[in-house]
Amino acid sequence: MTERELWSLFDRDVLDLGAEAHRVKTEGFGDRVFLMERFWISTGPGREPAATPALNRYVPAEGREEFPRSVVLDSVGEEEAAILKRSAEVRMAGFRGSLSGPSAGDVWRWAQGNLQRVTEVLGRLKEAGIDFLRGEDAEVLDEGWRRSRPVLPLDDWFEVHRRAHERGMASHVVLRYGAGETREARVRAWPRLRQWASEGRLALVRLEPWDPVRWPLGDRLDLPPTTGLEDLLTLAAARLVFPAVHLEVSWRAGDEKLAQTALRFGADSLSGAPWRCWDEPSPLSGPEIGDPDQAERLVRETGLLPVWAGDGDLKGPKQGAA
Repeated sequence: MTERELWSLFDRDVLDLGAEAHRVKTEGFGDRVFLMERFWISTGPGREPAATPALNRYVPAEGREEFPRSVVLDSVGEEEAAILKRSAEVRMAGFRGSLSGPSAGDVWRWAQGNLQRVTEVLGRLKEAGIDFLRGEDAEVLDEGWRRSRPVLPLDDWFEVHRRAHERGMASHVVLRYGAGETREARVRAWPRLRQWASEGRLALVRLEPWDPVRWPLGDRLDLPPTTGLEDLLTLAAARLVFPAVHLEVSWRAGDEKLAQTALRFGADSLSGAPWRCWDEPSPLSGPEIGDPDQAERLVRETGLLPVWAGDGDLKGPKQGAA
């Protein structure tokens, strides 16, 4: 699929595009919707509890596993040695699920931009039990947009993930959009991600509209939020580009009705749903506390089947298709 073919998806009728996206999603993943169970351990100077006490505070719901299925090290501002220590603490606490973190930007910073050291850092992370690189630091995957921001250049970001793949790790990617970039810029990096999908290295894509309140842009104080129509077009287009990859939307990124609509426009995974217990929330991610039955009800009302899952459970039947 060429870039021009990608751009043309946004010119199609949204209902027709959504119907095709839902058909593709159903062919790959049936009527299941994966409710992502992630336990965040917020790390970084001045805001991290020890990993083991945090896990010990987890209160499993009846009939569920002793530990959550996934642990995420929210490692903003942290150093490599501290992350390795926390990874070891989590594993020593008895956790056998999937462990995510850090980001490509963190790895690049620790390696000080030296690709040989990047590989060495990734090797230590893999040995410590890290399964996935997180994609939250990607921001908008457009080099023109990134050039004026304090984020990792796009080619370097791709290179860190590629080297992680060589070490047996997989990638989670957050595709943020609506930060003033054009539609063409929004999808320019998608063919490279599609190649990862064909190699089985792209575990999950989370689509996240830019929130001007959570992520203010100093030079764009008047940036309006994306519309619901734009969100649905972007989601449906992504499903057609990544037919075998899990597409996740966040309950917190919109209201409940929009989340339910997204589940009929190609999304098969839902994050942001409240769990029984979390670690202390990160000021960036803001996990919520509440009743998981709410998340299950949200899915069942759309005629779909809610399934609790961890990041390590997301392996599609069509993995490898492109």
